[in-house]
Amino acid sequence: MTFRSFCLPLGLVAALAAWGCSCPCKDKCGLDVEHPGLDARTESGADSPGSPDGAPVEDRAGPGDQAADGAVDVAGMDIPDALHDGADPVDGHTDGLLAADQENDGAAGADGTANMQDQLDDPASADVGNDADIAVPDAQPDVPQWPPAIEVMFLPTPEEDKNKGLNSNVYLSAIGHPAPDEQDGFVEAIHPIAVAMRKTYGVPACAIGGMAIVEAGYGFTRTGWLANNLFGLKYWNQSNPSGAGTGIELYQLRGQPDEAWDGSVKVLVSYGPDKKIFDEDPRYDNRYPVFPNYDACVEYLVVDRFMGKTLYPFVLQYQQRLKEGWTIKDAAIQFLFEIAAPPAPGLIYDPNGNDEYYLVTHVNDKGKVVYGGGGYNQNGGTYYSKVIGSAMKEWGLYAWDKE
Repeated sequence: MTFRSFCLPLGLVAALAAWGCSCPCKDKCGLDVEHPGLDARTESGADSPGSPDGAPVEDRAGPGDQAADGAVDVAGMDIPDALHDGADPVDGHTDGLLAADQENDGAAGADGTANMQDQLDDPASADVGNDADIAVPDAQPDVPQWPPAIEVMFLPTPEEDKNKGLNSNVYLSAIGHPAPDEQDGFVEAIHPIAVAMRKTYGVPACAIGGMAIVEAGYGFTRTGWLANNLFGLKYWNQSNPSGAGTGIELYQLRGQPDEAWDGSVKVLVSYGPDKKIFDEDPRYDNRYPVFPNYDACVEYLVVDRFMGKTLYPFVLQYQQRLKEGWTIKDAAIQFLFEIAAPPAPGLIYDPNGNDEYYLVTHVNDKGKVVYGGGGYNQNGGTYYSKVIGSAMKEWGLYAWDKE
């Protein structure tokens, strides 16, 4: 079993190739729960998401890919024990991490508008002398519901429309979305979650925010909208692609271009380039875990991916650089570069189990000594750090790491 992840450019996403992360930029927790608000946010004209499938998880919602490092319980949800004994394909070790329960799902309180209106309707009930004494506050904006309970539509796949459909459309955001206010709402929703992860695990909150913006198209890609899967986290299990019997809810991104690259994805009908209908039932390369909310998805990314054996060395590097006086911006950009750079044989975990991590240098094809990367994104460290860095700069996300 392997895990990958892929990344798409800001806003609308284009299909990419793959190292290991899938997304609109390009893993999932196991859960067998109702998806809150999912019925209200069903893709128009498409099947409801979340048919049970799955096994180990990965990072990816499109092309791109991340070296996996073991499954873990997420946000208080139990993943079957079978997911805890898969060896890390990079270093041969399972993560064995258990995520703390976290569900920041309390609805925002009312803003008092209704009470003031009651007083205006019945001045006698207010503690004032007369109507003229009643101070009417400026109208306060409603706290936005996120994700919003609206119906959206996506550009079709060849299976949905043989004339206009494209396989690469699966990576794009919903038609007409996100609008500017929707972008604001998404960033506001991710903000407290990312900051909480930084305070708990010492990971860069700005990087989490930037990754979510780019990879989920502000929450409006198919996987982001229909599965709350903001990072293209994928579930890979070739022997049990549907996850039958695991209790894990998965969303299958039907029509997704072949990301298995092993000849296992069969084409039933081809109308030309990027216009293929696949035999979807046996596919194991387009299954995405469904998360109950954004909190659970972000926590899985941090606890299983960032704190896992493969990427944890780079978290330590990030923390050390801050101690050495690096700016948050420079340290975060370098972190993104390293987790996405191609892996190298020199990146190892202490085989004696002393919980010590080592980054071993190697010589590249130009004779330069460099660090091995985490292989999180198929496009490599330079591309990934540049694209995510652009989102962090645009939204001023570096301030999140100062809170």
